[in-house]
Amino acid sequence: IVNGDMQHFVQFTNTAIDAMKDSFAANEVSNYLPQIVMHLASGGWTDFTEAWFTNFTKYGGTFDVIGLSYYPQWHGSLQNLADNMKNMKLVFPDKDVWVVETAYYWTQTSNDLENLPFDQSKDGQYDYLKALLDVLTDYGHPTAVFYWGSHWTQSYRWMNSNETWEETANRSLFDANAQALKGIDALIVSSHK
Repeated sequence: IVNGDMQHFVQFTNTAIDAMKDSFAANEVSNYLPQIVMHLASGGWTDFTEAWFTNFTKYGGTFDVIGLSYYPQWHGSLQNLADNMKNMKLVFPDKDVWVVETAYYWTQTSNDLENLPFDQSKDGQYDYLKALLDVLTDYGHPTAVFYWGSHWTQSYRWMNSNETWEETANRSLFDANAQALKGIDALIVSSHK
């Protein structure tokens, strides 16, 4: 995308979608097409998200779901997320809006992170997920949440490089001993409301 010109990007994404549909049809599974999610890292950025999707559709971009990443240290407050989701549903009423990437620290990782609504702790992770799911419930339309790297624990056991994923492992839903954290309960309990 150069200077907001999405012509080539839309051509690329629509071609990929058409190829997927052709593949499904060739294998006689055309009645089971997955939803097309267009994912932006803009959970709390209402103006940016609206402008991007408006431009994308202006050039003929197709999708079923507006997918948003949301991390409070980068994307604003939970209220910013709620406002963005509600605005996108008003602007694109025929599209679902999902949080397709989120995570929260279960242990103190950095003192430099701003806008964290809860402590970097096991309780903080749980409280964050409860608050996030409250936002999704209050949204009032079908939605979903996907937890990024939920299983990324004990990276030293599976990483084949000198890279360290400690920071990411500190956002998983499992501790360093691969035991489920309290945060996972926020997702389980909330799914049965």
